[in-house]
Amino acid sequence: MNILSALSLLACAFYLESGLRVLFLDRKGRINRLSFALYLDLCLWAFAAAFIYGASLPETSRAWHLAFSPTWNLFFGFALHFCLLAAGRDFRLTPWRAFLLYAPGLFFTLYSNLFRLEGFLLHGGYWMPVFRPGLSYWLFVAYYSVYLGFGLLALAQAFLRSKDELERRRLGIFLASTSLPFLLGFLSDSVAPALGLDLPNLGILWIGIWAFGTRVAMTRYGFFAPVHEEIERRVRAEARLADAGRLFDAFLANSLDGIVLTDADGRVSRWSAAMERISGLPADAVVGRPIWEIQASMAWAGDKEELSRSIEAEMRKLLAGKEAGWLDEVSEYRVRDGKGEEKYLQASSFVIPMSGGRQAAAAIVRDATERKRAETEALEELRRLDNAQKMEAVGTLAAGLAHDFNNILTGVLGTVSLLRLEAGEGGRVEPEELSGGLGIIETQASRAVEISRQLLDLTKRHPAEERPTSLGAAIQKAAALTRGGLDPAVELLVETPPPEAYVLSEGSELERVLINLILNTGEAMTSMRGPGEAPGGAVRVSAFREGSFWAISVKDEGVGIAREALARVFAPFYTTKGGGKSMGLGLSIVYNIAKRRGGRVEVDSAPGEGAEFRVYLPACETP
Repeated sequence: MNILSALSLLACAFYLESGLRVLFLDRKGRINRLSFALYLDLCLWAFAAAFIYGASLPETSRAWHLAFSPTWNLFFGFALHFCLLAAGRDFRLTPWRAFLLYAPGLFFTLYSNLFRLEGFLLHGGYWMPVFRPGLSYWLFVAYYSVYLGFGLLALAQAFLRSKDELERRRLGIFLASTSLPFLLGFLSDSVAPALGLDLPNLGILWIGIWAFGTRVAMTRYGFFAPVHEEIERRVRAEARLADAGRLFDAFLANSLDGIVLTDADGRVSRWSAAMERISGLPADAVVGRPIWEIQASMAWAGDKEELSRSIEAEMRKLLAGKEAGWLDEVSEYRVRDGKGEEKYLQASSFVIPMSGGRQAAAAIVRDATERKRAETEALEELRRLDNAQKMEAVGTLAAGLAHDFNNILTGVLGTVSLLRLEAGEGGRVEPEELSGGLGIIETQASRAVEISRQLLDLTKRHPAEERPTSLGAAIQKAAALTRGGLDPAVELLVETPPPEAYVLSEGSELERVLINLILNTGEAMTSMRGPGEAPGGAVRVSAFREGSFWAISVKDEGVGIAREALARVFAPFYTTKGGGKSMGLGLSIVYNIAKRRGGRVEVDSAPGEGAEFRVYLPACETP
């Protein structure tokens, strides 16, 4: 036995094992059964080649050639049929199609052996058949070239048409592993003899490249895997692993968050590319190591050995099936990455049941460093507010209060002076004049009380008298009170909430919340617009239920709020209205009322896109 005989026998065993493996994956699959027939054809071809390469006499080589020559002539029909199915074509094997695929191979087998075979000559030390040249030879070349060309064209079209990355990889493997052996076979069996090179026919060995390519597509990308449940229960464990690997690889490749998976012993089995970027640790450095060692090594401070033992104890309990309080919760950790840099990571962990009652652990990890830094910088910015800034705010408040109270007192004093003037020097004040003067004094006093109440709302220093309040009634009342104060170009649209929409509030504070928001939005669509911009737009007021809260939404089509101002809109004395038009207390009052009732206020806005304020208040039962 020589080297080519040995290689042929190895190829024979490889083809047979591959064919059986494909068939067992799905015995009902058309491409599986076709692939088995193709592998069996190659197995017989390789078996005969082993004895042809090893023959010491031309008669022996001739006998094996005549007995097995249909295998390499039929191979081209099998190859075209396989390429069509692999490309996703719905190619049903009708009698007419079977004739077109396989009849030419049988014809060339009979014709070549009966009319063209001249004998056997030594090529490269091996007895190889010699055929009479002529038209029939070029017809045979045209036969396998056309069949091969059509097969490669079908694969190329499917490759260019596909949008799925994994399918493109699989089709790319088929294109390369199908075209390469035919190119090499053409060079060694046709071009080399024409150039005077003395080489044996090596086609059966080159075909091994195709067989290896299909093997990679099967194990790496789940090709040949069954799709219906009845067959899926009978597939081998390797096919299930190949399919799961394909799905999980796609998940890991497309996830922006880091993904970590351990085996049932707590050792890292998968460490995604995103996790490499987040942690600064390459997968090669962590796969196979206990997860607790990696967590402890990344800890920012503390005794790493003690921490490793503690984490190991928790992980052992988890993997043994015992409950762990930190499961399904998002936890934040301060860590030191592989480059020694400080990072903040958010992680949620969960278990994956495995066969035999064992469990593996998995975690999804997100880099929260930038968010944490932004929060820290925001806190530091607040701490940098010195007494001068605070005094400036107090000065703004004092100026506004002095202006308002000066107007109030001017009205009161003016009215009193007029009454005294008429009552002096023996004069007499008519009841109507007295009543009118007292009315003016009362109105001015009410304004002073309202300003004081706003300040008390801001400081939360008056007692609460909570009672169930209808959102629908409050919205209707606020709409009625504000319609007259809005610019005619502003349209107020109210969507009445359902009758069961009730929240706890004190006095008229709910109306004050709505009035502040509606008037705010009205100004955003009129006085705050720039020069040349047409005033007007719609204010939409509605309410909706979200969990245990009722939310009041006030949405406008105004100028919007700049991003840098959004964080400060609820701060006392802060206003985006120029010219001293506002003291900056309206939104602060809204915020404090919502907070006092156990709720919150959210705002969405961008310059030129309007704004939406949502006030969330705890729902209560209908009285």
